[in-house]
Amino acid sequence: MKKKTFMISAFAFLLTGSLAFSFGGKAPETETFTGHINYYGNAPFATPAFEADDGKIYLMEVDETTNHNIEEILALQGSHLELKGTLETESADAAFPVSQSGTIVISDYKLLK
Repeated sequence: MKKKTFMISAFAFLLTGSLAFSFGGKAPETETFTGHINYYGNAPFATPAFEADDGKIYLMEVDETTNHNIEEILALQGSHLELKGTLETESADAAFPVSQSGTIVISDYKLLK
């Protein structure tokens, strides 16, 4: 009886451990996006977004672990930019005035010529 209880307990432990690791997922990959900043909507409620060279539109956030802030990136409106970061598609804001492809969490940026 003790052997059977031990085997059931060991199986339950292994099953719980494997389920915990399978739901962990992997870290999102860093991607590179090129394009420019554009404002959508009417003032004073215009919303900035990043329009990529392929026509996709993304909302922008700055990764909290970087030394950058959104104001310095928005100051580059009108310039061709390269943004590096992760893409979050599930956090897209449905109230945004145009259809978008997700949110770029920016880790770095570069001004292109």
